Amino acid sequence: MKTRKNITLVLVAALAIITIPGLSSCKKLLEDKPDSSLSQVLTLKDMQALMDYYLTVNFREAGSGEASSDDYFLTSADWAARTEQERRLYLWEGHNIFAPVSNPWRDTFQPVFLANTVLQALDASSKDALGGGYDDIKGQALFIRAKCYLQAAAIWCTAYDPSTAGASLGLPLRLDPDYNVLSIRASLEQTFSQIEADLLEAARLLPEKPLHVMRGSKGAAYGLLSRMYLYMGRYRLAGEYAAKGLSINGVLIDYNSLSTTASFPIAQFNPEVIYACHFLTPAQLTQARARVSDALLALYPADDLRRSIFFKAGTSSTTIFKGSYEGSASLFCGVATDELLLNLAEAKAREGNATEALSLLNSLRIKRIKKASYLALSSLDAPATLEQVLSERRRELVFRGIRWMDIKRLNQQGRAITLKRNLDGKEYVLAPNDPRYALAIPEDIIRLSGMQQNPR
Repeated sequence: MKTRKNITLVLVAALAIITIPGLSSCKKLLEDKPDSSLSQVLTLKDMQALMDYYLTVNFREAGSGEASSDDYFLTSADWAARTEQERRLYLWEGHNIFAPVSNPWRDTFQPVFLANTVLQALDASSKDALGGGYDDIKGQALFIRAKCYLQAAAIWCTAYDPSTAGASLGLPLRLDPDYNVLSIRASLEQTFSQIEADLLEAARLLPEKPLHVMRGSKGAAYGLLSRMYLYMGRYRLAGEYAAKGLSINGVLIDYNSLSTTASFPIAQFNPEVIYACHFLTPAQLTQARARVSDALLALYPADDLRRSIFFKAGTSSTTIFKGSYEGSASLFCGVATDELLLNLAEAKAREGNATEALSLLNSLRIKRIKKASYLALSSLDAPATLEQVLSERRRELVFRGIRWMDIKRLNQQGRAITLKRNLDGKEYVLAPNDPRYALAIPEDIIRLSGMQQNPR
């Protein structure tokens, strides 16, 4: 068993030669000796190389939640041209929605394996022996593991309800790199407790700002804590950690300064980005296929710059998305200041502080609306302000993996958001709080592990 584990580690290490923008090239970590022990990951340099393995750590975020949301649609022709599993995912089918072997579940747990490899190597040595940088490396590994688990919980678990979380199915919490250990699903409460513990410890260990935004940082950990607490309905803490993140980086881009005609108006690694990563984009969400929904487009007034910064004309009188913070057709799903500002505004609105919530909203809107026609929001009570915040979230955080989380948490609170697809004259419906909001775990994973499948 040890030999199998060591071979896997060597293979992972051998892949870790890649140039990352703004960082050094990762070098080969280990000698190619199948009988070497895991302790061959000896130095912080080795461990940092694993954490900088961009193609696994930053490039493989699962976009299945976004592909299941309501901000886009497929034409009948594009739907028919997809694989069976992709077609079934689009229609919210209860099973067989992921291909075997190569699927988002695997992509989500690969970075967890790397993070656990580093954490085990750190535990096998000592802080004094490894020297400066120990805390940063450990913080990065904890951040990556928590990031992956939060993403996975939003896709494969039900919405968080504190009254039932102790009995609801969570994730298999892999806390070491031994893949031979049997996978058993923890409760949803245990899952979020682990995510919380990892992020709090990461926030304690990491620097305020990283060498590059593709690495975790204190600000990034605060951002994910805020996202997690908002999803859990713990609004005071969501606001508290959003404020902490904004105290490190509160920069907002003025969209008045951007070119509305550019193919991709927003630059990669722009000043709003606190942590950079993007989806391994599902085929349904590529620019060639994903048409922006009319309901989403209707939310943008004519003087809202995001209409032309985020979108452009596609084929056959349809609209496609171009506003990714990746500066390309890749879809950004990292942490940025605009999300934290909206998290804080929602927290303030929910605690009844409409004045501060509106002030936060206006600080964003003034950067998103044409200067000549900008009017500040004012004189709204807390409930009306909350509605403004939620509308602004949908306008601002489009195609970032946030919408699926928002639908799930808002429906759990009674918002009654019903999703609909129309295909060849037939309507498909996903009702609020339907069990299918927890997507089916790939069937090959269930067969191999014996884990419990999500109820259908």
